[in-house]
Amino acid sequence: VMMLNTDICLRFNIDDGVDCCTNTAFDCRDPELQNIPCSDASTVRPSAFDAVGEFASGRAENNDAFFAAYRTAWKAATELGYSSLHELVDTCEDTDSPSSSPTALCEDFESFRDRRGRTRDCNWVELRGKCRIFHIECPVTCGFCE
Repeated sequence: VMMLNTDICLRFNIDDGVDCCTNTAFDCRDPELQNIPCSDASTVRPSAFDAVGEFASGRAENNDAFFAAYRTAWKAATELGYSSLHELVDTCEDTDSPSSSPTALCEDFESFRDRRGRTRDCNWVELRGKCRIFHIECPVTCGFCE
């Protein structure tokens, strides 16, 4: 079963810096973690833990539980909220001058954790040629700033 990072966070209770295996069949890619299961979140986030189990139990054959929950969430996201919202218009107003574009702050993280929980910095990214993986954390180093 493939799980997104958000699913992992809902299903397991993993403290920062703890290395463990999230594959419940203990088929981990890292042999050092093979027999170290992560703590489950059944006591700290029981509703989330149960929902992940319910959604995963359908596999590819039956996604009814997921779609029922999604339908409820989508309705809340699209129908509840601000009363000041209005329909989009087909054309924009003409103005004499262009509006200013937002400026994004583009700077490297001082440090970050890789997917195995090790602390890294952008010098390491540059030396190892890892910009393809860590360009979000190191946009200046990796040449992604305009």
